[in-house]
Amino acid sequence: SSLPFGSTQEAHSAQRLRRAMAPSALGKVLIAGLGLNLAHGADLFLASEVAQETLVRALPVFQIDMYRAMSSGSVGTLTEENDDLASLGGVLKYMMTEVIPEYCNSQTRYIRKYGIDAIVRERFKVKNKPFSLTAGSKYTPQLVDFGPFATFDQGQSTNPDLDSVYTQESGDFVGIQINQDPGYAVFMQDPMFWYSVGGFCPNLPWSQMPHPDGQTTSRCVKEGMCDAKGSRDNPNAKCWENGGDVVMGGLCEDGQDVNNSVPEVNPTGESGCTYSYGKPLAVSLDDLTGITQQDCKGGRKCKDWFDFRHNCVDASLQRMYQIGGTGKIVPAKNISDGKLFCVEFDTHPDCQHDCTNPRCQNSEDYEIAIPFWRGRCDPMANQRRVEALAAAAGIEGALKTHQIVDKDIIKLDATCADPQCAPSIIRGVSHGGPYCSRVFSGTCYNCHIRGASQQVPGFQDWPDCPYGVLQGTDYGPAASPGYPHPACKSAKAGDMCCLYLDSCDGSDDPDKASLDVDGLAMVARRCMKDGSSDPMLKLAARVAKSLGGSLGSNASVVAWAYERWGAVPMWSDDGEPHHKTFD
Repeated sequence: SSLPFGSTQEAHSAQRLRRAMAPSALGKVLIAGLGLNLAHGADLFLASEVAQETLVRALPVFQIDMYRAMSSGSVGTLTEENDDLASLGGVLKYMMTEVIPEYCNSQTRYIRKYGIDAIVRERFKVKNKPFSLTAGSKYTPQLVDFGPFATFDQGQSTNPDLDSVYTQESGDFVGIQINQDPGYAVFMQDPMFWYSVGGFCPNLPWSQMPHPDGQTTSRCVKEGMCDAKGSRDNPNAKCWENGGDVVMGGLCEDGQDVNNSVPEVNPTGESGCTYSYGKPLAVSLDDLTGITQQDCKGGRKCKDWFDFRHNCVDASLQRMYQIGGTGKIVPAKNISDGKLFCVEFDTHPDCQHDCTNPRCQNSEDYEIAIPFWRGRCDPMANQRRVEALAAAAGIEGALKTHQIVDKDIIKLDATCADPQCAPSIIRGVSHGGPYCSRVFSGTCYNCHIRGASQQVPGFQDWPDCPYGVLQGTDYGPAASPGYPHPACKSAKAGDMCCLYLDSCDGSDDPDKASLDVDGLAMVARRCMKDGSSDPMLKLAARVAKSLGGSLGSNASVVAWAYERWGAVPMWSDDGEPHHKTFD
């Protein structure tokens, strides 16, 4: 269910990193502004202890919101360490592929899997050691700011391949991985991430394994690593050490801020202090998903998931796909008493792991679900869910301007300075990438500008950059080092490049824009500037009039217009518009 390290995408990233790590590129990206002078190659520089310490001080503290699906009763009671979290899209993907599907649950359960009834938003401050920015390590991560992703179970790292990172390299780090699943469809501009926060004694579980009920971990079963880790004051003798000291994890002293949503403690990037986090904000899943708006017996609305499960009156939800992969729809009955129950979400076996299957193109043909969860194989539906969760989690503009990263984080404009974020430049001209932006979930993520006269190899692996990528800290007029802007192959807005440079032919005035793909692209960007769908509605009204018709004003029309613009050009991965012009 996840993209493993060592994948083709990571290999491409590593190649870009090695190319960029030539002394000149490294000097431009990492050393400019630090007052350092490179006399040797990148490897010698990064091997220098003095340079490492200098780089630690120079790297930025950045802020990012992380999300976790959990029981509401546990919110605020647990310390976030030796744990995995996710981005907005990542946590919803986790819910739809591992938590709520009927096919992966017991039909006699009385709660959602793991008792999950809330999604929590927590603001983290992060500053990793520079190991995560160096080349040559077996586990060099593919994204700026982070180390490799570690999977945790019961507080124990379950990936033996990362053992040496804890004991020989970093010791304490916040990790990341891009989370992809062929059974969950998203647009390229909506990448999903999982994060890991390493803690005290990551090689042992919180408590002795196996539990009396048989619960255990894979490392306990396979390697006999079953002893409880103990406490920081009295650690188990088997706890890993790094440099002669027990690995204490990256949570800074007083780094768990129970009073402020944005933590006051700034991580230093040194051992024992790579992250802090603030007061959690919990979103009720029953309210978010509309379960409390479902009709239950007695002419009332359902109270919660349990009430919905046993008392909802919607016969279309009292069905499920037969266990065993037959694809047959059968009555949803409790095995113990034979009574019907209602299903929150289930999907056809053909679509559980492959959204490209022809059967999976219309949610009515492959899903049984309440309205909120419909369309697991529809990238637009998944984008709408992300924005709905963002709004419920308090992110201003989520439902009006497609804003899914808190504006306070965007305003910080923390640098993405790293070799893999340095655009390829030949003869003084940028090839349209790779650039990096934090608009993607707050994480520095590679993007490119489509339509440059020369495109950097591998650009198809990246989403299109946000419109304002050339105006910020790293690539704007005040950037140091400065980078030349790409040369565009045309001044047509449909080719996109000129949109980033304000150099397109034509008008973005919806009353004057051309009624073709170029006009659509210009007006879509105008919508982003204005933070409103009104320009798109005006343009669409002109098109309707030119065809002898008129444009309605109901909610579906407004939704149609809203889905045709965003923070990036609304083009699909193959270069075609997501929606054919005014289809």
